[in-house]
Amino acid sequence: MFLGFLIGTICLIALVRVLMRRRWYGYHHWGYAHAGPYGSGWGGPPWHGRGRGFLFSILAQLEATPTQEKAILGALDELKDTARELRGTMRDTRGDVARTVRGPAFDESALAAASARIDESTRKMRAAVTSTLGKIHSVLDDKQRRTLGELIESGWAARC
Repeated sequence: MFLGFLIGTICLIALVRVLMRRRWYGYHHWGYAHAGPYGSGWGGPPWHGRGRGFLFSILAQLEATPTQEKAILGALDELKDTARELRGTMRDTRGDVARTVRGPAFDESALAAASARIDESTRKMRAAVTSTLGKIHSVLDDKQRRTLGELIESGWAARC
């Protein structure tokens, strides 16, 4: 009876150690969590939230170094901030279009103003995407660029 208790305890301790190691080191290369040697596991640093697992799986496929990961995440954060700023503009534009349609007479000038705002927001977003892709391209080596191009061409979700 004592021997069964001892073996059970050893198995339980081993299980806890395996689970803690997986949480600490993550699932991928070099003993890092998905975003480098942060030690938080489960998808990178805790300040990045849980929604980035998809992004970290792409970074793992690229075999990005921690420095590259930091630069890529910074560029994507800038893109997200630009998109967040433009989201307010699009809300305002949607309200203008709704007022144009809702009114007793169709107001083409209000619709043209809303359309101009949409065009300006699209231009800003296009510039932000171009800048982000340029920054990402500059930090990757040739093999990583080729891999990223293949991921984009084949569709991300199919490979992650």
